[in-house]
Amino acid sequence: MVLTRAQARAQATAQQQEIPEAALFVVDDSDETAVAEVVAERSTVELVPHAQDYLAKLEEYFLTQTQALAEGHTFMQIQLEGQGEAQRRFHEELMATHAGIREQFLRLETMQANVGEEIEKSVADKLFRALREAHSESQSMIAAQVDGVARVEQQVDAKIGSGFQVLTSHIHQLVEEKIATHQASTMVMTTELA
Repeated sequence: MVLTRAQARAQATAQQQEIPEAALFVVDDSDETAVAEVVAERSTVELVPHAQDYLAKLEEYFLTQTQALAEGHTFMQIQLEGQGEAQRRFHEELMATHAGIREQFLRLETMQANVGEEIEKSVADKLFRALREAHSESQSMIAAQVDGVARVEQQVDAKIGSGFQVLTSHIHQLVEEKIATHQASTMVMTTELA
């Protein structure tokens, strides 16, 4: 029968109470005292009636205590083995979890690198398109400005041309008026002289 620690303690206490005080001996660490106690014990056994009963009870007590200690030791050993097994399984699970986390971390790093490359490519493509559109718009604006300048130049040329014609016709008119005035005055002078 296997006893728990509490049961073994209770049994030991009960058995200890059954052993009379006279049966308990204190032995010092020295060899002389131990020999003296053993000698005293032998002589007491021979002298005291019922000493055999006390010794039998003492022997039974020590046997039960030894059995309880052996069972407690076995129980502790089983517990330690169980704890060792649990600790080993925990360590294996911890290492497996660590390996899984590391693998996920490496996958995340790879994904991050891929996403980074995709972002760089996307940004480069968008930048290229934006530059191409800006170039196209600037070419259109330059063409529009060239057309505008050409129109303005044509308008200026037309205004200059019409202004020149007006000026030329005005100059012709003035010249003709001067000539007519000069001819009239020359005629008047020639008539007066004549």
